[in-house]
Amino acid sequence: KRSSERLLEVHRVKTFFNEHGVSTIPPLLNSEGSTLSNVNGEFFAVFPYVPDKQYHGLPSNKAVASAGENLAKLHLAEANNLSLVSKFLKPWDKRAFLEDATRMLELADAGTTSFDKMASKMLALKIALAKNSKVSFEDLGLEHNTILHGDYHTQNLFFDENDRVSYTFDFERTMIGPRTTDIAYGLFMICFDFNTDIENNVSDTHFERARS
Repeated sequence: KRSSERLLEVHRVKTFFNEHGVSTIPPLLNSEGSTLSNVNGEFFAVFPYVPDKQYHGLPSNKAVASAGENLAKLHLAEANNLSLVSKFLKPWDKRAFLEDATRMLELADAGTTSFDKMASKMLALKIALAKNSKVSFEDLGLEHNTILHGDYHTQNLFFDENDRVSYTFDFERTMIGPRTTDIAYGLFMICFDFNTDIENNVSDTHFERARS
């Protein structure tokens, strides 16, 4: 559950990017002049309706290229403004991941649905990859020097009629970390994850989008 301070921080980040060339969708002000309202101890914000399109399947090459350009603008805009955000990316903990993934694998193996089988297959693959990797987060030498979007993919973007990014939204996971995190996550989510049935092989089309 996010605190009011964290939610207001996210709102400030949206406003900052909107003022620095990355169009976001800031929340509307309420009657008290605040972007955050409180009803019976529950906080919420109201956002304007946006008629532009979204991609819930594989985007066009043009849309992917625009998403990449937009992410670059986002990273460049915050160069000297890290103080806007108080949350830092937590480096990957291999041991904690293996413990959690092993428990989830046991639950998936005990299930009988097609989703259980799919989850079991993917968890086994991820566990094998993690066990075989000898590289630590520290080995990569990545600096926490960028305000990350934190959840960058086409379902958190709006596109105009020319497949150019018109708005970026959903900054609830924004934090300070290495910009490569946004890039790798965005590349995977935009080009490979949302857009292919997990039971099928990734096609050349997906790699074409990645190259875009």
